Amino acid sequence: MTANKDLTSISATLFPCLELGDIRRNRRFSQVAQALAEKPGVSLPEVFPNPSHYNACMNLFDAEECNHENILGAHQEAVLNRMEAHAGPILLLHDGTCMDFSGHTSLEDELGPIGNGGGRGWVAHQTIAVDPSSRMVFGLISQILHVRKPAPKKMALAARRARENRESRLWIKGLDAIGPTPENRQWIDVADRGADIFEFLQTLQ
Repeated sequence: MTANKDLTSISATLFPCLELGDIRRNRRFSQVAQALAEKPGVSLPEVFPNPSHYNACMNLFDAEECNHENILGAHQEAVLNRMEAHAGPILLLHDGTCMDFSGHTSLEDELGPIGNGGGRGWVAHQTIAVDPSSRMVFGLISQILHVRKPAPKKMALAARRARENRESRLWIKGLDAIGPTPENRQWIDVADRGADIFEFLQTLQ
């Protein structure tokens, strides 16, 4: 992987406070971020056709410090700072998507049912902040990786609603991850019918 003149700016803009415990690891992360930005939506073997570069990427994400919480936290802080400095309205687009890892036997114990129940993977509940006038994307302001655990068929309705891992709670957890709208700012939450629950509206209020 070779660095180019944009490498530092991309990493510094998207993950300005990210610290992975080693200067070489930080540099490698910047290189990986640059490569992924140049080929969004492409599989890692296609992004890194050179086996040594691919293995370097795998070793990077195998490091304990290079985890979802650290990477997302650094990005979230940068996004929030840019949002708070923006005077116009901002749309917070909430939705979930299924991440399909069916057939990945090494992950089997960490996956749950997705789709119609035939697949295995995670539900990623995420929020993207967007400027509606320019359509500029501030970034990913929240992402919760959820493992579905279906309730027993004979569980009473009250017990189902009281479950901590109830999937509808993701909408509230997403709001909590973002925090309150600052004074003199207009952040508008946009969600589909999945958010049409009392707890979500109550949390917004």
